[in-house]
Amino acid sequence: SLYPKLSWHVDLGAIRTLRADASMMHQVLTNIVKNAVEAGAHDISLTVNGDAGYTQLLISNNGSPIPAEVAREVFVPFFTTKRSGSGIGLSLARQMMMAQGGNLTLADTPQPGYHTTFVIMIKGVCQNDASSFFTNKAPTFTSQGFVMSKRFCTFRH
Repeated sequence: SLYPKLSWHVDLGAIRTLRADASMMHQVLTNIVKNAVEAGAHDISLTVNGDAGYTQLLISNNGSPIPAEVAREVFVPFFTTKRSGSGIGLSLARQMMMAQGGNLTLADTPQPGYHTTFVIMIKGVCQNDASSFFTNKAPTFTSQGFVMSKRFCTFRH
């Protein structure tokens, strides 16, 4: 696991498979989690909801809160508050989601108990597709963290 010291809280609801590019989803989630870790997060929450033709992923963390003046800029290319940051991670992540007909935003109000929540919206919902699917376990962010295919991103442990 890339981040073994993180405590994960996972609520996937009935969602099994997302109709999204698996490689892009892996990169988007990795960028969000990497930023959370760099902000001092120890707890990450991944909540998935699906209805009305959309899937919503809420990725919350307890790292340092993002100040309002910074929140307005987090998706601007090359904007960074880090000494060693390039400022392309979240900008690229948003572009990847938009390329798939989805979006990535920063929630105005984080989920209860967390300081920051990112919201991923993905067109389409596919439920109960995977026979070997983890429930309420922490995803691992390695090359095996997601089952990669050309069309689907299946969450597995």
